[in-house]
Amino acid sequence: MRIKYISIALLACLSMSCAGSKTAAVVVSNKSGWQIKSLTVGISGQEKTIKNLRNGESTHLIFRGLHDSHYSLNGKLSDGSIIHGDYGYVTNGMELDDSFVIYGGGKVEFEPGLH
Repeated sequence: MRIKYISIALLACLSMSCAGSKTAAVVVSNKSGWQIKSLTVGISGQEKTIKNLRNGESTHLIFRGLHDSHYSLNGKLSDGSIIHGDYGYVTNGMELDDSFVIYGGGKVEFEPGLH
């Protein structure tokens, strides 16, 4: 009987920890007039790198297992402009649907969204 209660308690803890671990769906759009040579997007200890994204194109990234964090962007346009900055805030348990638009000179517009 005691093992049954311990098992139930463990399952409850596991399901709560998994429920708090959500995802971020991120769209990166290039409206810079130049190719994005390289762009690394980081959040919650994870990084994904985009290479050679042409002007006018977009790409989608998925990050799983989020915890308290923010986005960091580091990259370069083909004209030499640097893309760099920290954006937004994520707290455990949030489902995100965010987007970044990259403009000329490495300017970044962050558009947060929840779902």
